[in-house]
Amino acid sequence: MHFLASGGYTVVDVVEAARLLDAASPPPRVVGLSFDDAYLDVAQEALPILAEHGFRATVFIPTGAVDGSVTFAWYEKPPPLMSWDDIIALDGGRLHFEAHTVTHLNLLTLDAADAGREIAASKQTLEQRLGRRVQAFCYPAGLFGPRERRLVAQAGYEVAVSCEPGLNVSDTDRLALHRNAVEASDRLLDFPAKLGGGHHSPLPLRGLYRRLRYNPTPSRA
Repeated sequence: MHFLASGGYTVVDVVEAARLLDAASPPPRVVGLSFDDAYLDVAQEALPILAEHGFRATVFIPTGAVDGSVTFAWYEKPPPLMSWDDIIALDGGRLHFEAHTVTHLNLLTLDAADAGREIAASKQTLEQRLGRRVQAFCYPAGLFGPRERRLVAQAGYEVAVSCEPGLNVSDTDRLALHRNAVEASDRLLDFPAKLGGGHHSPLPLRGLYRRLRYNPTPSRA
């Protein structure tokens, strides 16, 4: 975050980043920052750093996990998540909360009715909790196809993000925006390379890995 601040980047939430793509003269260096799954450490560790630099970010949340009705099956011991009280209190400040399905299942493995419910119900729950319109959606593990994109559009979302690396430009599909993941193994040299357009080719077997990791049925709490 210090690198972004010192480099003169404009760092905003995902919805604002999409709006800037529509602007006649958008700022030259814009980063739409996001976190997935509403882990508690986003509030405890990331939020103070965002506030220090005046940055904003989107947090995509699976509503069933926050409710406690499901847990993430790919963890032996899932990390703690924010509570609804946390989310309601923080929404609209440095953090802006958007939808990430109900149970974080791989949508490609579901029939159309179940996939549609996952997409629409997470939006409805968030809107009821936050008292505002929810505009953005994150495909779990970035896995989606034409059917999932269509269901997201039918549910009324204006923006959706994948996990496919790349830069977003004015003609990028707003329901299939690119995202560049910052990995635990990245060094500071990797970060500016990603910002500058490097590392945008998907890693071999990355899609298969995501399907295998995020395919399990979530555990019912």
